[in-house]
Amino acid sequence: MADDDSSSGAPTRSDAAGDVMHELDDNVRGYWRANLQLIGVLMAAGFLFTFVGGYFAADFARMRLFGWPLPFLVAARCSLLLYVGIVCVYAWRMRTLDRRWTRRQPPSA
Repeated sequence: MADDDSSSGAPTRSDAAGDVMHELDDNVRGYWRANLQLIGVLMAAGFLFTFVGGYFAADFARMRLFGWPLPFLVAARCSLLLYVGIVCVYAWRMRTLDRRWTRRQPPSA
């Protein structure tokens, strides 16, 4: 039984149901596009801080902050705060995305 065979005379999915499914697909695509953009930005921030900052650590070894060499302080303290911050930003943005995209979904039958 093929849904796309119009010559069989079998009932196919109604236009209204097709519109709802198409709208739902657009909502899901938009939600995941926004989610992937957020993940990409946060991963890029983590990469830049971890690897680019580590690459220049020798150049900053002479600098001291609170009596500690700056690369040590960044590696020991700031990186932990950055990763916790990334998780918090992700949770906050996903909450707002969830609220925004659940309002756009059509009511379920």
